Amino acid sequence: MARYDDVPKVFVSNKARKNYEFFCKTENIFPRLVDLFHFSASVGILLKKRKSLDDRDELVNTYSVDQEEIYETILKEMHPDADGKTRLALLQEYAEAGIEIIREFYDKHGKLYFVDFFREISIDQTINQDFSEK
Repeated sequence: MARYDDVPKVFVSNKARKNYEFFCKTENIFPRLVDLFHFSASVGILLKKRKSLDDRDELVNTYSVDQEEIYETILKEMHPDADGKTRLALLQEYAEAGIEIIREFYDKHGKLYFVDFFREISIDQTINQDFSEK
């Protein structure tokens, strides 16, 4: 199990919590909150986007997150000086940005087709890289 310095809970903002409930319970796109948290964190990491939590609402227990230590490994590489507690805070920030991006896509298209979602964020990422390199 991932070691995030024994922090017991994973938090998201109140706004993000509503999005998690929407995608998991209303739309039934994701079976569990933790699955959507992993997807949201992956989107944030892929796009290198983080968003601080203005307020905090408990989402899941830390032990249910990153049981294979995939995010722990990625975050250690991305933030080598961060301790476990800081890595968990960073993971929460990546997930916070990710859920916002996912919701914006859903609101724009009225659905969440993963192939279209990844195509669109890949194009956006390519455009942003092109401009940042000039």
